[in-house]
Amino acid sequence: MAQEEPEQFEAFRSDLMADLTPEGMIERELVDRLAGLLWRLRRIPVLEAELLNAPGPSTVSYNLRNLRADELDPLAALLRKAGVVNVPPPRLEEVKGQDGGEKQMDKLPGRAEMLIILSRYEMGLMNAVTRTFSLLHGLKTARMVTEEDARTVNN
Repeated sequence: MAQEEPEQFEAFRSDLMADLTPEGMIERELVDRLAGLLWRLRRIPVLEAELLNAPGPSTVSYNLRNLRADELDPLAALLRKAGVVNVPPPRLEEVKGQDGGEKQMDKLPGRAEMLIILSRYEMGLMNAVTRTFSLLHGLKTARMVTEEDARTVNN
């Protein structure tokens, strides 16, 4: 995944603040939350492309003794790096060895599993964005009604 620059996020956040014009601390907090959520949503297509183009088979099985920690789960590491935290750990699986004997291998989540996890992550982000927009809209509407009531009383 390409390195993100903090200045890019800050420009995005500033644009969002200008578009949504929050008033008061709570509204600013909600717009800050939206900025973070929307920024993470923007990563999804990049992550999907990286997962689909990642080298290796679509289901990855490794013998853990032969791998360094950073090689252990490249697809899961990609998602964790992007902030997706619900990536399952490797699981033990019995496999047939070349000599016909059983041995345990750690089976890492495959590409399809990772895409499902990414899709669930995206849905969670979308739900959080929707709830945050709803809260912000409710606060703005309540403020406008209160201001209108105050103008009516003063006239």
